[in-house]
Amino acid sequence: MNKKKIKEIVNFAKECAQEEEEYKRELFSSIVTASLIAGAELQQAPTMKIKMPVPSERAQQKPLSARELFLQTKPSNAVEKTALFGYYLERMKDVKSFSRQDIISCFRDAKEPVPQNPDDKIQKCIAKGWMMKGEEKGTYTLTNSGITAVEKGFNKQTSSEALDED
Repeated sequence: MNKKKIKEIVNFAKECAQEEEEYKRELFSSIVTASLIAGAELQQAPTMKIKMPVPSERAQQKPLSARELFLQTKPSNAVEKTALFGYYLERMKDVKSFSRQDIISCFRDAKEPVPQNPDDKIQKCIAKGWMMKGEEKGTYTLTNSGITAVEKGFNKQTSSEALDED
């Protein structure tokens, strides 16, 4: 392939990528790579529009499982896990408040060992300002601080503080 052909491929890839709002670099690289590997000659003018595939509507609507959220967030101790599962229940399961048993179920669903004293972990979340008692007896809800803590990946503490929480 000569330099002129390569320049045409690169220019074509640039024009296609400029028309896209997302994935510009990926689209550019894909077009150049595919064209060079195939030794392709451009048969259409650079006005050809390439659409990036988007996840199916169903895939976009599916919520994360407790395990998926756990793996993405990587909480470092049982108190963080408890707050994370409260977040999961409120944000992914759309519950207004949750119980101790709901948290225990999340630990099991996520294939994580249930803490020996889940009530203690809930109380530590309350002490940190991450949770508060719900309107109904025996229920809890996340606070704004708790939501922020989960979404920011928790403020990583010193190892001695983390050991005290497990």
